[in-house]
Amino acid sequence: MSAESDVVNMVRRVIDEFGDYNVLVNNAGFGSFAPLLETKLEEMLRGYAGGTMYSSSKFALHGLTECWRAELRTSNVRVMQVNPSEVQTAFYRDRGYNPRKLHGEDIADLIVGMLAMDDRAFVTEASVWATNPEWRGRAR
Repeated sequence: MSAESDVVNMVRRVIDEFGDYNVLVNNAGFGSFAPLLETKLEEMLRGYAGGTMYSSSKFALHGLTECWRAELRTSNVRVMQVNPSEVQTAFYRDRGYNPRKLHGEDIADLIVGMLAMDDRAFVTEASVWATNPEWRGRAR
């Protein structure tokens, strides 16, 4: 199955289940951890240290999102980009759990807030960071 047919099947499933759609939220979240000189060409759009690959994939995603926004806006599709800092997911499983860093629910809350705006307007991009991930004081 080709990537194009995967996309067509995904869009068809969304329309079948929800009747229509007018939102696309982009959120990169894949990376590999290796110094630049030890990175294979196949890994270039994944990517951290060194975070060269991860960061470059974020920039690529930003450009892609801007292009899709320009192309799809006339079809009333709101293309949005979400830029979270470290989220406690399997991606960071080797770094240990830190309750002060972001959780998946934090990102979901952000996206729901972005989608709550009336269709006549939309937030194009949002960044969310943990307030103080290294804070060791008493929780409020």
